[in-house]
Amino acid sequence: ALIFVNNLIPWGGRDSCMQWTWYLACDVQFFILVPILVAIYYHGRRNFWISICLLWFLSTLISIIVIVRNDFSASYFTYKDTYWSIFYEKPWARLPAYLVGIISGCSYYSYKHEQLMAQGPIK
Repeated sequence: ALIFVNNLIPWGGRDSCMQWTWYLACDVQFFILVPILVAIYYHGRRNFWISICLLWFLSTLISIIVIVRNDFSASYFTYKDTYWSIFYEKPWARLPAYLVGIISGCSYYSYKHEQLMAQGPIK
């Protein structure tokens, strides 16, 4: 877990003593992504939205490919044990929910900032 790629390596199995550390790895990977997206947002919202849509699309595409290739089911009663290590713990399966948070944060910042700009200088 030192370099936070334990959710990617080993690919199809679990060999760690702390099974929940995959979430810490996802968090660190996403925390590295946030400053990049915030910088893009700051310099141009159009490029931010293009980046968000591209990341969301790639995440969904990779998820679909992994699900189809491994014949995973949507039913809890027919899932395979490998579902957790091959799909659920991977960053592309978790990224869309994280992107919703980034979008919400940037939108709230813009709302507050634009509201203050519309009020004019404080007297």
